[in-house]
Amino acid sequence: ESPDELISLSDKIMSDPTINSRIKFLTGDGVKYYQQVKRYSDVFGEQQVHVVIFDDFSADTPNAYKQVLEFLQIDPSYQPGSFEIVNSAKKVRNPFIHRFTSNQTLIKLGMKLPIVTLPIYRAIKVLNSQKTERPPISRELIAKLRDMLYDDIVQLNQLIDRDLTHWITHD
Repeated sequence: ESPDELISLSDKIMSDPTINSRIKFLTGDGVKYYQQVKRYSDVFGEQQVHVVIFDDFSADTPNAYKQVLEFLQIDPSYQPGSFEIVNSAKKVRNPFIHRFTSNQTLIKLGMKLPIVTLPIYRAIKVLNSQKTERPPISRELIAKLRDMLYDDIVQLNQLIDRDLTHWITHD
C-alpha cells in the first residue's frame, strides 16, 4: 500500500462511528508520541516533563523506576516489593463468558443479584482467561508503522535529545 492508500484508510477509519475507539487511537494521532510529549513540554516546560522510553523500562525496570523517583524528587532508595508483570498477555477461554463479563449492561444487572458479587465477577474473569505469548508483529505491519511514524520519531529524537533511530531503521 502506498502512503496515500494508508492515509485514505486512516481517514475512513477515523470517520466511521462504528469502529472501536482503540483502533482509531492506533491509526490516528494517538501513536504519535512526539505530539503528545511536545504538548506537555509546551504547557509545563521541558524541565517539568520526564519521558520514559519503554525500551529502557523493559530492559531495566528498577533503574527506570529510580529515574522517575529522582525526577519527582522522591527518595530514590525506595523500592516496591517487586517489579513483576501484572497485566501480561491473555487469551479468552470461552468467548460467550467473555462477552457476558465485558458487557456493561449485563454487569450492572448481574451486580443487582444477591449471588453476584465483585469477587465472584473477578474470579469468573480470571478463570476465563489464560496467559499466552503475544503473537509477533508482522514485518509488513512494522514497515507500515515505521513509514507512518518516521517524521514523528525524528522529531521526538530531537525533542528529548535521545537517539531513537533504531525505531525507524529497517532490518
